[in-house]
Amino acid sequence: MIVLKKRFLIRIVSYFSVAVFIAIGFWRVEYLKTKKYQQIIENRYAEALSELSSGLNQISLLLEKAGYTTTPSLYSGLATELYSVAELSKNSLSVLPHGDTSLDTINRFLSQVGNFSLSVSEKMINEQEIDEITLKNLSELSDTAETIRQAVMDTDLTYNNSQYWAEEIESQLKNKVLDKSLANSLTELEQNLSDYPTLIYDGPFSDHILTQKPLMITGQPTVNKDEAKTKAEKFCKTGKQVLQYTGMEEGKIPTFRFEGKSKIVTVTKEGGEILYFRDTRAIDKYVLNEKQAIESAKRFLSDRSLNEMQETYYFIQEGVCTVNFAYMDGQTLCYTDLIKVGVALDNGDIVSYEASGYLFHHTTRAFEIPKLTAMEAAEKISPQLTINSSSIVLIPTDGGEEKRCYEFLCNGKNDREILVYVDVMTGLEEQILILMHQDNGILVK
Repeated sequence: MIVLKKRFLIRIVSYFSVAVFIAIGFWRVEYLKTKKYQQIIENRYAEALSELSSGLNQISLLLEKAGYTTTPSLYSGLATELYSVAELSKNSLSVLPHGDTSLDTINRFLSQVGNFSLSVSEKMINEQEIDEITLKNLSELSDTAETIRQAVMDTDLTYNNSQYWAEEIESQLKNKVLDKSLANSLTELEQNLSDYPTLIYDGPFSDHILTQKPLMITGQPTVNKDEAKTKAEKFCKTGKQVLQYTGMEEGKIPTFRFEGKSKIVTVTKEGGEILYFRDTRAIDKYVLNEKQAIESAKRFLSDRSLNEMQETYYFIQEGVCTVNFAYMDGQTLCYTDLIKVGVALDNGDIVSYEASGYLFHHTTRAFEIPKLTAMEAAEKISPQLTINSSSIVLIPTDGGEEKRCYEFLCNGKNDREILVYVDVMTGLEEQILILMHQDNGILVK
C-alpha cells in the first residue's frame, strides 16, 4: 500500500514537472516571438524615421535649387524628383506613431510640394513667366521643409537608442501617455506650422481646392430640420414616421441626417438638396442585368426632375450596379457634374445616391464657340490611334478648373479602347484615358 502511494506521488510529481517544463517552454517561445515582433516594429519605426529625415533633407535642397533654376528641362527633372521624394516621405510618415493627431498640415505640405513644383514646371515648358509670387512660394516651401527637417532630425537623433522605441511601443500598446514621445514631437511640429504659406496653383492639393465651396448651393436659403425632413421623405417616398432626425453632419457641406429602418439620407443645410442616400438592406438573388439597372436609375432621376443627366459608366459590386450620370448642358456632357445611383440587382430598387460632384460643380455656364472643329482637333491625335467617334465634354483638371474638350473614342494596340481629350480652344491634348471593359463594369484609368 505504501509502495503504491509512493509510486502515485512520484507520478504526480513527474507529471507536474513535465507540465511546468512544457509551460516554461511555451512561455519561452511566446516571449521570443514577442521580442522578435517588437524588434521588427522597432526596426520599421527607426527605418521610417530615418527615411523621413533623409527625404525632408532632399526636399529642402531640391526646393532651394528650384528657386535658382531658369531652364525648363532642368526644372522638370527637379520637379519630378521632388514629387517622388515627397510621396516616399508621406509613406514613411504614415508608418510612424502619431497618437490622436491627424498631422494634416505636414501631410498637406508633402502633398503640395511635389504638385506645386510640377505645376511650375508645366508653366516653364509652356513658356509662361514665373512671377514673384511663385518664387516667393518656392522660397517659403523651402523654409518650411527646413523647419520640418530640423525637427525630425532632432527626433531621429533621440530615437537612435532602442530603449526609446521600446518605451514608445509599450505606450502605444497600453494607451499610456509619455512625457516625451515621437507622437508628442510630431504633434508639436504640426502645431508650429501654423504660418505655413497658402498656395494657389493648378494642382490637386492647391489650397483653393481644399477650401472649394459647392457652387450649386452656396448662397441658397438655408432650411431648418423640419423642412429638411420633408425633403428627405419626398426623395425617399416614405411616410412621416419612417425617417427620424439623428443629428447634423459638418464638413465641406453641412447636412441634416435622417435614418429609418435600413435607410440613411442627408439633406444640405444650404439649399435643402439631397447629398447622400443609402439603403443598407440585404440584396437577394440577382435577377437583373446592367441594362435593366441603368433604366431603373434613369427613371429614378427623371421622377425627381433630374432629366438632363446622361449615363456614362457603371460598376457592379455585391449585388449593386452603381451608375455614373453626368449633366448634359446643350451639346456638352459635363463630367464634372456627377451623380452616382446604385441599383439593387434583385428587384431594381435604388439603394444608393451620391451627389457631391453635382452640388460642388453644377452652375450656369456660358460656353464659347470652339476655335477648332472636331476635324481640326482630330489632327492632334496620334497616328497610332484609329478614331471611332467624337463629342464635346467638360472635364475637371487637377487644379479644380474645367476644360471643354473634344472627347475622341479611339482604338489602339490590340483594339484597346482609348479616350483622348483635346482642348476645343487651344488644340492641346489635355488627357488620355484607357477604357476598361470588365465583367463587373466599365472603368476608365
